[in-house]
Amino acid sequence: MLIKNSLLLFILFVLIFLSCKKDTIQDEYLNQSYGSHERNKLDIRLPDGHNANTPMVILIHGGGWIGGDKNDMASFANLFTLNGIGTAAINYRYANGADITYEDLMVDIGYAIAYLNGKSGAYLFSMNRPCILGYSAGGHMAMLYAHAYDANNKIGGITSMVGPADLTDSTQISLLVAFGADSILWDLMGSSIPLQQASPIYRIGDVPTQYIYGQLDNLVPYQPAKSMYDSLQLKNIDSEWILFNDADHNVYGTNFQHADSINKATIRWVKTYGD
Repeated sequence: MLIKNSLLLFILFVLIFLSCKKDTIQDEYLNQSYGSHERNKLDIRLPDGHNANTPMVILIHGGGWIGGDKNDMASFANLFTLNGIGTAAINYRYANGADITYEDLMVDIGYAIAYLNGKSGAYLFSMNRPCILGYSAGGHMAMLYAHAYDANNKIGGITSMVGPADLTDSTQISLLVAFGADSILWDLMGSSIPLQQASPIYRIGDVPTQYIYGQLDNLVPYQPAKSMYDSLQLKNIDSEWILFNDADHNVYGTNFQHADSINKATIRWVKTYGD
């Protein structure tokens, strides 16, 4: 499936680029259970010299809401810890259209945040205003949770990397149909929930949001996210739009040419809005 292949290619690029920096992690707490389901696991990685003021970013993997793994985000942890930022990469339940829909995925993020709140004192990191970063389906989840489900206004900032912002968008649906992946929407939603309810563009809150997209993406069109960015701008909510004209769903680029720009932008965003 294209979703899986695009994600694997992206992960390969990031692993190659960041593998030499693994020694920046001082402490790791892996496969921590934050809930009762077997998928409710997370990996905490903390930088050298971390303390109670070390900012955290929560990492959400992609995979079309029905696949992927927190290990896919391990290289992001290397990047952030190199720059003094702690990370928590989470697994979440896979949507199946029956007893697990997008609402349950939102619950999982909430449970993970509650777990991190409880461990911040013992493990020495700050959860005052964590940031949240997601790639592809994880970007969708990051936007939706922070804008619509963060009842305690806990999230300091969002980074969505090629995350779908509008599941009702005709181009988005057409692209999924073209690749035979339209069934994942019903896995995500179930049979009776309107797609609008799970579309971040219709659930806008007041959370600073960074958007990183590729103009040539043939899986997630960038235009809905740009419209969401424009709406945040009209509301005077801090937001940033980054579009690479030569990138597709692997927003880093076929030759990894955008890695430096993206890495600098995401680090700056977390350091600005995380606490």
